Amino acid sequence: MSNRVKHRRILLRSNPRCFYCGKSLREGTATIDHLLPRSRGGTSGIANKVLACRICNLAKGDRTLAEWIRDLQSAEERLSTDRERPVMFAIHVSMDQTSFHT
Repeated sequence: MSNRVKHRRILLRSNPRCFYCGKSLREGTATIDHLLPRSRGGTSGIANKVLACRICNLAKGDRTLAEWIRDLQSAEERLSTDRERPVMFAIHVSMDQTSFHT
């Protein structure tokens, strides 16, 4: 089976939305991500691939999904602590708005 057919199956399976954030994707804005990165022992099989927006794919990097979620939760905890310090909270919020999307 060609890579084009495999990628089309992934697109259809994902209902073209980012697997991680749910953002609707248009042609040219989607990337294919390995759930378990190949550098960490993941395969190139279709079961290990998902459709992801560029932002999420880059943010996840070569981490496993569990590692990425843990890191996001840790960042969220730091943000909630920073709410008590208005200047730090404002910096975090402005960084989040330029670095991530909803």
